[in-house]
Amino acid sequence: MYLKTKIILILILAVIVYLIFLKPVDISYKVRETDRIVSQALSRFKIGPADILKETYEAKKNRKYRFEAITRTYVVSDDFPFDKFRNELKKELGRRKIEVLAWEKSPKERVSRLVLGFKNNKIYFLFFRTIKRVSEKKEPVFRKAKVAIVIDDFGYNLNNVDSWLRFEKPITFSILPNLSYSTRIASLANSYGKEIILHLPLEPQHEDAEPQEPFTVTTKMPPKEILRILERSIKDVPYLKGVSNHQGSRATEDAGLMEIVFREIKKRNLFFLDSLVTPNSVCQDLASQMDLRFAQRDIFLDNTNGVEYIKNQLNKLAEVAQAKGFAVGIGHDRNRTLEALQAHYRSLESRGIEFVYLSELVR
Repeated sequence: MYLKTKIILILILAVIVYLIFLKPVDISYKVRETDRIVSQALSRFKIGPADILKETYEAKKNRKYRFEAITRTYVVSDDFPFDKFRNELKKELGRRKIEVLAWEKSPKERVSRLVLGFKNNKIYFLFFRTIKRVSEKKEPVFRKAKVAIVIDDFGYNLNNVDSWLRFEKPITFSILPNLSYSTRIASLANSYGKEIILHLPLEPQHEDAEPQEPFTVTTKMPPKEILRILERSIKDVPYLKGVSNHQGSRATEDAGLMEIVFREIKKRNLFFLDSLVTPNSVCQDLASQMDLRFAQRDIFLDNTNGVEYIKNQLNKLAEVAQAKGFAVGIGHDRNRTLEALQAHYRSLESRGIEFVYLSELVR
């Protein structure tokens, strides 16, 4: 009895020590505080949510802290006073013990960058892309551009499949493998002439925070196991033309793992779409080195599940496309996403946007 009590006390003590001394402290409040200060500073320079080109959120963790880092890209005019903005923002952040860890301007690429942090942890990445705006006094002149819409996460059920199949514009079906309806949806999509890609589950940074799909490829797997899972997944989703990553914030930062995947999909004459769930992805450079056909996500359409929000994201997608000639938007198998697309695609077409399948945009 005494021994059992002693063991229980030791376990309780170990838990207390972990919670007090070892468990990373959540500093998400610092990220939110930084976001609030940045948004207020931007508003004084007449830059707001409508000027966001793209944004990503990435869960990070180290020995001391855990948080969700934010990366945002804004469209700004040619005369945006970056240095003045940086100096003002630095003063405001300093009062909250938040630092400007790095900054740079690249006039050639028309991009400026700020990295903000707390105790040397990079918690906020801020990009400004200069795009010449059309004068409000003139009738807008719209540049023709191509947009590919990729819809992720098919395979769980058939709830919305019929509606997506009947959507009149090109939609690339991104299907998760090894689920109850994966093969059936691929066959249906093919019969309707839709394009199909494999949405391959890859390892995220924090497995405990993100539920894993069956047969997720991880960085610790030997090459034979990676290839076995890849082969199984490809067989489960017939008629596919390419592969994209489901999750994968850790895997797509691992050049060794991605080289194994890329080598195999190149043999099969498939392309790769990087969903770009981490700013540290190695996929674009690696695909270029391996001469693999490649595309990269520009805008997530439905991080928030509201029709007006999704319409606004579609407008941002059109802006990106008209700035560089094409763009890739990723949404999910949801009613609101379909509703927003059905309601808004004609408006985008009137602005010069042509909807195409993803395979038309790979390079």
